[in-house]
Amino acid sequence: MPKNPSTTGSSQYRKYVRSAIKHQKIITLIPSINEVFAIVALCVVLLIELRSAWQQDEVRRVDGLPILPFRDHEPHSNDH
Repeated sequence: MPKNPSTTGSSQYRKYVRSAIKHQKIITLIPSINEVFAIVALCVVLLIELRSAWQQDEVRRVDGLPILPFRDHEPHSNDH
């Protein structure tokens, strides 16, 4: 026995509205997700470059603050 046409149309309309709302939520979130991925990628590159420079002893201190305080090294002398 066929379904009531008015009920079927109403059901399809509700599915369409739910799908449109879900689509809009996803479209709204994508720029934020892209931004988070970009920040994470930049942090990874920065850490890799810092580690590389640190292993070559090019990085000691910046403005008197140790960049990586857990590394054992001689303190940088500011004596003139």
